[in-house]
Amino acid sequence: MTDKLRVRLYNIRFGDAVLVSVPDNGTTRHILIDVGNVLAGEGGFDAVFKPVIEDIKAELGGKPLDLYVMTHEHMDHIQGLPFAKEKANLELDVDFAWITASAKPDYYETHPNAKKKKLEALAAYEEIAAYLQAEPDKTLEGLMLNNNPRSTADCVTYLRGLANQTTFVHRETDIDGTHPFEEATFEIWGPEEDTSSYYRSFQPLALGVNGGGAAGAEPTVVNPLPPAGVDAGAFYNLVDSRRSGLHDNLLAIDKAANNTSIVFSLEWRLEAPVPGRRRAGELEDDGRAGRARARPRAQDRAPRKLERDAAGRDPGQDPAPDPARQPQALRGCVDVPQHLQRRARHGHARRARRPCRAPLDPRPDPRRGPHRHRARWLIQFSSWSAITSRS
Repeated sequence: MTDKLRVRLYNIRFGDAVLVSVPDNGTTRHILIDVGNVLAGEGGFDAVFKPVIEDIKAELGGKPLDLYVMTHEHMDHIQGLPFAKEKANLELDVDFAWITASAKPDYYETHPNAKKKKLEALAAYEEIAAYLQAEPDKTLEGLMLNNNPRSTADCVTYLRGLANQTTFVHRETDIDGTHPFEEATFEIWGPEEDTSSYYRSFQPLALGVNGGGAAGAEPTVVNPLPPAGVDAGAFYNLVDSRRSGLHDNLLAIDKAANNTSIVFSLEWRLEAPVPGRRRAGELEDDGRAGRARARPRAQDRAPRKLERDAAGRDPGQDPAPDPARQPQALRGCVDVPQHLQRRARHGHARRARRPCRAPLDPRPDPRRGPHRHRARWLIQFSSWSAITSRS
């Protein structure tokens, strides 16, 4: 057994499959998060699921999976395990499962506001599906399949019965006793129990879909005629605008489902700070150009600031310039900006002879402050990148 926490991200094309292995009191426990990919295009290649499930079973070594997490009801997150069971006869033995609260069978009966929003989303989806059946759009095929309520319902039904103990999770769920971990600690950060806030108002559409008079007739798109006295060009521009709203509505449906995702934190063997040991992210200056120097922490800066204050420096203000050290071009000026003083000292006297800025406001010049801080951050970021790329 290794003594390191390990995270595996399986390549299943456009989708998620994450296996987290956590050492826990002499044994290794495993968390599997989602398994699925889209149902259209190269990102939905289903043959990837068989080797992934086989590798997960090999890592488990004949033991049951300790915790399975279904984050939300999207096919690119949930269809892998049902597919492996149906097509490859591969099934995981699972002890505990966390499933997003809105996938509970009676959830919408106990949350009427969420039910109202969900029904609106389903109606918008069905309207868009009918239009795309008459006017196919390949660019929306994957998004439509990913949000298909019938397909997701079948997968969720399978996943509800996957584990020996299943908990439907939201931010306020008490998760004590819902997992077997002893050393690791968890916090649930999302979703909210009432998911109605995740749905926005859908745009009214004028898709003009006619289902036909005969039973089983294919839907067709009917272009309405402009009313009498209405400019035809303006009318059809309005129709096109209303039809283009289907993209926004479809994205709103997709986003609402994403926002119902389980979000959790995992803390494992946090080390207490050791005196004299640098913290993560703190760097030492080894004197070579291009190396970043860690900025001193607030408690380290305070004594030096007090020393400067005791030496006669006013807190928060720059020391008064020494007339004897002031360049000839700047003598007699009041409140000379530091960059002008530097230019004058290095021989750029011609540019430094412009009128001096009067001390109208003791606060920093807003045109210089943000840029100065931004440059400092970019320098630190570039130095850190250079160090990590060479290590």
